[in-house]
Amino acid sequence: MPESTPLDSHQDIPVYHTEDWFYEGFEIGKKNHSVKRIMLEGEAMMFNNVVLYCEHLQTVKYKNQKS
Repeated sequence: MPESTPLDSHQDIPVYHTEDWFYEGFEIGKKNHSVKRIMLEGEAMMFNNVVLYCEHLQTVKYKNQKS
């Protein structure tokens, strides 16, 4: 568990699904493939709608509390 892991060894624990690729590290002809998922336009629109709807609900709740 994270609580029982000594603080000194935290830096040695591998982090999965992350890339630490830098421009200087690439070699000519080398190909790297990412395992990360991209966010599609529809998913981005859906996420934005959820955020805006939640903000709207907070505004309505605030206005109702003030009245």
